[in-house]
Amino acid sequence: VASMPMADPTPAPSGGDLWQAILRDVAAQTSSAKSLPAKTLLVLGEEGAGKTDLLHRLQGKKSVSETYGKGTGIEFSFLDVKDEDSEDSLGRLGVYVLDANLDFKANLQYLVPDASAANFAALIVVDMSQPWTLISALEKWLHVLDEHYAGIESAELQAQRAKLVADFQAFSEAPLDRATSSDGADGSAAPDETKPAAPAADTPAAPLEEGAFVRNIGIPIIVVATKCDLSAQLERERDYRQEQFDFIQLHLRTLCLRWGAALVYAGHDGRTLPLLAKYISHRVFGLSFAGRANIAERDSVFVPSGWDSAKKIALLTESFKTYHADDPFEARIAVQAPKRPAVIEQDEVVDEQDFLKSIQGVIGTSGREAEARKASVSIHKVSSSAVASPRLERKPVASAPLVPVGTAPLTPAKDGPNKSEMLSKFFANLLTKPAATP
Repeated sequence: VASMPMADPTPAPSGGDLWQAILRDVAAQTSSAKSLPAKTLLVLGEEGAGKTDLLHRLQGKKSVSETYGKGTGIEFSFLDVKDEDSEDSLGRLGVYVLDANLDFKANLQYLVPDASAANFAALIVVDMSQPWTLISALEKWLHVLDEHYAGIESAELQAQRAKLVADFQAFSEAPLDRATSSDGADGSAAPDETKPAAPAADTPAAPLEEGAFVRNIGIPIIVVATKCDLSAQLERERDYRQEQFDFIQLHLRTLCLRWGAALVYAGHDGRTLPLLAKYISHRVFGLSFAGRANIAERDSVFVPSGWDSAKKIALLTESFKTYHADDPFEARIAVQAPKRPAVIEQDEVVDEQDFLKSIQGVIGTSGREAEARKASVSIHKVSSSAVASPRLERKPVASAPLVPVGTAPLTPAKDGPNKSEMLSKFFANLLTKPAATP
């Protein structure tokens, strides 16, 4: 005989009590599902790299000057973590910005105590507008973190190190059809994206490839290269070409792969900032993320942790003509003085009156002097041509001799006049002629 199901002795709520019960259940589920643990982001980088400006823009502010100026020593701020679906705030991520002066690195023992060292993530900012400083600055701050975390031995930090390796190996890029390009990179978070599937507990993890995640300090690391949209200025002022940009990216990605870090290019246009904000939430709190890697756009590179490999990095060498992958970075990307702009020499324009004054001594101060000088020059020319002409010497003119105006005609002597005397008298008469009145 089939037994009848027993009725639920709890009376069903009615009216307003039903809605109150539904709201309480939703609130309880939301609280348990979206409560975020206390985490802190540590921001490191050189002076002028753009740490404070990047933080303010992640907060939705246009520039540092809108609030307060840059701090000294240690700055503290926070980032709002929002739900991707509803844009509701899930909590706040505390942010410490450490001064670029290494004298302040001793403050890490107070900022990052041993008990909560596993609850941190690091954001290292490097300046792409000065590419010769990229690798040295990145190595400097990676070693600062490594030096601090090397002295911390806790079960929580050891568990965090193992989790980072597992996440690195289990990384799976979001399908292309689930990503959009609204965040400026090749894809962005999608509401229905799920986390990458972790390997089964009884399946041994595959060994890491050579050169991958060699240094594991126990916290997620994100490297942000700022001012990447100034690449056109590097081309114009320092003759940078695609070969140099690929060589820089090769060294940055190789170093990030070694430390298990992600790499994000950011510029003043802010195209990759929404992607960066979501990726920070993903790495720190484990929220879902569907952004896809992007290495095609020179100013919007995004390489998530676990995506890269030595084979993918080697593809950058296809543009190399004179460079090699194993060339020292400092030898190829050295400090260069910017090209000087071409100077166009302009002719000096002299005022007309100044010019006339400057040549007044040459042309004379009066018209009479100018006329006398012209007459003297003309006489000199006539006398020179007369003396030099062989026709005057061999065949004198048989007709009446030339007589200047206003003088008596010359009567030749009976015994044959001296030709030199005649010429001398002729030109003497010309010289004694009164100058014409202007």
